[in-house]
Amino acid sequence: KHTPLNEGFPQRFAAGISTAVADDSIAQPTEEVKIRMQSAKAGTVRFKGTLSAYYKIGVTEGTRGLWSGLGPNITRLSICNIGEVVTYDTVKTAILRKGWMNDAFPLHFTAAVCAGAVTTTLTSPVDVVKTRYVNSSPGEFKSPIQCAGVLARECGFKIFYKGCVPSFFRNTGWNLIMLMSYEQLQKIVSKKLKNYKLKF
Repeated sequence: KHTPLNEGFPQRFAAGISTAVADDSIAQPTEEVKIRMQSAKAGTVRFKGTLSAYYKIGVTEGTRGLWSGLGPNITRLSICNIGEVVTYDTVKTAILRKGWMNDAFPLHFTAAVCAGAVTTTLTSPVDVVKTRYVNSSPGEFKSPIQCAGVLARECGFKIFYKGCVPSFFRNTGWNLIMLMSYEQLQKIVSKKLKNYKLKF
């Protein structure tokens, strides 16, 4: 028995958004430091190391500096979570209902690749804006939305999909590992529980 395609959508959306809020609220300083260290121009040394980056950003820009770009990051991760889970479940359920594949490795692989493609399409514009906004000088942009508007005017809408091919391979690789591992673990746990119940 397979659930209808639209069943559980509100729960999936709520789970994706709430997870993103909790994750980024805690881990945003780490993301901020990573982006700034990676974006340093060749031949320049902005920070002596990771701890130095945390200290320098905290001292010169305060808490706001360490949590700069929190909004775009939450938006990005929410979209990513929703794109991955909803797309994977929808594709998997649709294929099973049509009887095109069995609930096995080829189906999980196909659904994971589709989830990677949808996630990349949805998150690429947010990634571009987030990176530009985080790396901007203090006061250069009033908000991520203004940053997006400036990028669109100066570079055209193609800029929002710059680097989308590497992003696709990254997202798809992650989905393949995460979702296919989940399927296998789910089968193992279900089998163990079934055997446990039979004993009693």
